[in-house]
Amino acid sequence: NRCPFSYYMRYVEHRIPSDTGINKDGDIDARAFGSMVHAGLALHWEGFSPDALFKSFEPVTVRERCAVAMVGRYAETYPNDLEQYAVEAIEAQFDTERYKGQVDGIIIDKATGERMLLEHKTALVINDEAFATYRDKLEMDLQIRLYCHAVGVKKVLYDVLKKPYIRRRKAETDDEFVQRYADGCTFARFVIDLTADDIADAMADADAVYTAVAAGRFCKSRNNCNMGIKCDYFDLCAGKKTIDDYTLKDANCELVGEFLPAQED
Repeated sequence: NRCPFSYYMRYVEHRIPSDTGINKDGDIDARAFGSMVHAGLALHWEGFSPDALFKSFEPVTVRERCAVAMVGRYAETYPNDLEQYAVEAIEAQFDTERYKGQVDGIIIDKATGERMLLEHKTALVINDEAFATYRDKLEMDLQIRLYCHAVGVKKVLYDVLKKPYIRRRKAETDDEFVQRYADGCTFARFVIDLTADDIADAMADADAVYTAVAAGRFCKSRNNCNMGIKCDYFDLCAGKKTIDDYTLKDANCELVGEFLPAQED
């Protein structure tokens, strides 16, 4: 997590924003959009057709329809995935001695027999230069390296679904906007090979985080408050809300540390 304090609020205090999932226009927000796309991608890798995806979700709002349209275009772009890859597991959960979580998928390259982590990302990428920087960050991502360690792989198949940077035109109907959104969706697929040193470095970084958490230190990463999506706890940190403004319930967690420092041999 990019901010230890937001991790603390979500996964230790179990405090979730009451309005999570809805934006100011009454439609699904960016996080709910991403969750809907990920659910659709899981169905694709389980062998469902684009038509079946649409029927499964029954989208109503404009953003819901855009999410389903994006998944449909993805399926049209990669129609032969199951011919090239065997699926070991989709939405696979893991539980190690140190941490537990869930990965998008584990697949096997039929040509080589090599097991790979399957990882999906949705991103608003404005130009090629921005995407190059984004890809570099993915190659250094701590969470993915921990995933690889947990499921015993060193190769990641990344799918980046690029959301089009468009706005609603005057007098544009819902159907016209959804069609233009779908037409603007683009995709990038690439493979990242990790080394044993890459994963060892990630484990060392995780140990440092776990040690701090075990000591009760959940510092605020103030430079990351508005990195793409406004932090759910920004208003709390800014004094505009109190902890009682957040709903008490369990969060859907992709990666949960057990807060245990590394044991010395």
